Amino acid sequence: MWYRLITLVFAIAFSGSVALASAPKVALHLDAQLVEKVNGHVALTAVGDRRLKAGDLVIYRITAHNGGSAPALALAPGGKIPPHTVFVRVVSAPAGAKPSFSLDGNAFSEHPTITVVDKDGHKVTKPAPLDAYRAIRWTMSAPLRPSASAAFAYEVRVQ
Repeated sequence: MWYRLITLVFAIAFSGSVALASAPKVALHLDAQLVEKVNGHVALTAVGDRRLKAGDLVIYRITAHNGGSAPALALAPGGKIPPHTVFVRVVSAPAGAKPSFSLDGNAFSEHPTITVVDKDGHKVTKPAPLDAYRAIRWTMSAPLRPSASAAFAYEVRVQ
C-alpha cells in the first residue's frame, strides 16, 4: 500500500517537473521601413536615423519567434502608432490573426469608437477617426509552435 502511494506521489511530482521544463520563449523584433518609389517601383528601405517628412509612408513589421520548447498560447503582439503619424492599413498578418486598435494605448477594440456631442447637444457614438489610433495589436487564433515565427505589419503616414 505504501509503495503505491509513494509511486503515485513520485509520478505526480516527476510529471510536474517535466511540464515546468517545457515552456515557450517568444522574442519580438520590430523594424521600420520607408516606402519609396524608385524608377516607378515601390522599394522599402530601413528608416534608421532618416528624417521623415509629411506624407512619407512607413511600414512597421513585428516578427515573433518562439525559441522555446512549448507552444506560445494567447500571443498578442502589437506596436505603437507614433505621434504625428496616422494609421493607414494592416499590411500583413498570419491567417486567423485579428487586429484591434487602441485610442489610449490601454483599451483595445476591433472597431474603436468615440463619443461626440452633436449640434443638438446629444451624445453620439461614432467610429473613431484613424488619426486617433495610438496602438495596434493582434490576437492569434492558434498558438505559435516551438521554432516557429509569425510576422505582422502595419502602415502609417507621417503628418
